[in-house]
Amino acid sequence: MATRTLLTADDLLKLPKDGKRYELLRGELITMTPPGARHGWVAARITYFLQRFLAEDPQGVVLNEAGFLLHQDPDTVRAPDVAFIAKSRLQRPLPSLAFGRNKKRVAGRSRSQAGHGLRAPPPASGL
Repeated sequence: MATRTLLTADDLLKLPKDGKRYELLRGELITMTPPGARHGWVAARITYFLQRFLAEDPQGVVLNEAGFLLHQDPDTVRAPDVAFIAKSRLQRPLPSLAFGRNKKRVAGRSRSQAGHGLRAPPPASGL
């Protein structure tokens, strides 16, 4: 029987910067498919509306494609398209090279990558 090597969040940070996006699911490395135009549009719309809301009532921050360590031993690191972190759960300063250890309160992944998730109305331009 073959044994498999599980990676940690630290291992994920040490991977070469090859232009690909990776996540960990219970220690297993997942290569993420590059998103398409509609996916990008949906993520941008969600970010826009959250930012507009937070401009009037700054309750936290919105992040795009930031990594979150959701579980350890084995590690799960996911990078949702859009995430909201409430002020009360925010690490200061924001980690630049490490993964946030907060469990996300609101996160979105477009249907093109997750197979389920948030929906947005079709764009007027026909994307």
